[in-house]
Amino acid sequence: MVVFTMKKNISKNKNKTTIKEKKEEIIKKEPKTSCSKEGCFVRDNFWKITSIILLLLVVVAGVLLLTENRNQLPVNETLECSSNVGQETKNFLTTNFQLPTLDLISSVTSNDLCLHTFQVEGQDLEIYTSLNGEVVFIPGLEPINKSEINLEGNETQTPQEIPKTEKPVVELFVMSHCPYGTQVEKGILPAVDVLKDSIDFEIKFVNYAMHDLLEVEEQLLQYCIQEEFNDKYNEYLYCFLEDGDTQRCLDKLEITRDSLDACITETDTKYDIMSSYEDKSSWVNGRFPKFLIHNEDNLKYGVQGSPTLVINGTVIESNRDPQSLLNTICSGFETLPRACNEVLSSQSPTPGFGFTETAGTTNTATCG
Repeated sequence: MVVFTMKKNISKNKNKTTIKEKKEEIIKKEPKTSCSKEGCFVRDNFWKITSIILLLLVVVAGVLLLTENRNQLPVNETLECSSNVGQETKNFLTTNFQLPTLDLISSVTSNDLCLHTFQVEGQDLEIYTSLNGEVVFIPGLEPINKSEINLEGNETQTPQEIPKTEKPVVELFVMSHCPYGTQVEKGILPAVDVLKDSIDFEIKFVNYAMHDLLEVEEQLLQYCIQEEFNDKYNEYLYCFLEDGDTQRCLDKLEITRDSLDACITETDTKYDIMSSYEDKSSWVNGRFPKFLIHNEDNLKYGVQGSPTLVINGTVIESNRDPQSLLNTICSGFETLPRACNEVLSSQSPTPGFGFTETAGTTNTATCG
């Protein structure tokens, strides 16, 4: 019994020693600390906290930098009309449209355009332009870009020598919707009426169009009216120049579109008119479709724009009133016919559609 008891006690003592030793080993492995709960959290999460602080510093620095740069950027100001654009628009209108007693009342900015109010013979006239005045929007006309027209002013013309023939050949190159082309057409038709068959007169078209598909289609149609109904063409032109209403004029002269279809199709195919319109890579300066029906004559005379007047093979400049145009044509006769003694209006037609006139002098503005 004694022996058993001693073994049992010895076994317990061994177990107690082993547990104590293990506890001491664990305690030795754990680092000693005297930190508080909060202090231990900071120590154990030091790199996380440091990273957050650095990130906040970067964000704050970025905001300060952006704020500083923004303060240095110029403030976007509201776009307004140029100070002199109103007066320039007035000069443009009086020079090229020969409007009498045109007074500038005001110029204000409206919807990113300049709205100019003028007074013409007691009536208010509102004209819009671009903010720099380069594009002019006139009611009833296509927008006029000053950079695309040749404005030479009303200068005294140098007398030109026109070769004389028994029957002068008169060729007028125009674009159907160019306001300056229509101006000369209105001026020359009365002269053609009195000269009748004593001259060989023909309207031809500039080899590019500036007024898009509307002009391309109208010129193709007018060419075929000349081909199929030549005796009605001048009458059609008189009608068209009133308001540009093609269908009204066809109906008035009892010309059906069906009667022109064959000519239009054949001409279109021959000169690649519509295919040239659709192929924008072929457009002149990338902006204007080609119209090549009279291209050979355009190249022959060096036609640059609408209108261009050619008499007996010579490019001629003339005032645009009927009397001046009659006199200019008559200077191409070897023997003057009696019709050259006719007295016509000395008032110039206004550009664009409509048969209004003005007592102003000529101008040499062109589209092109």
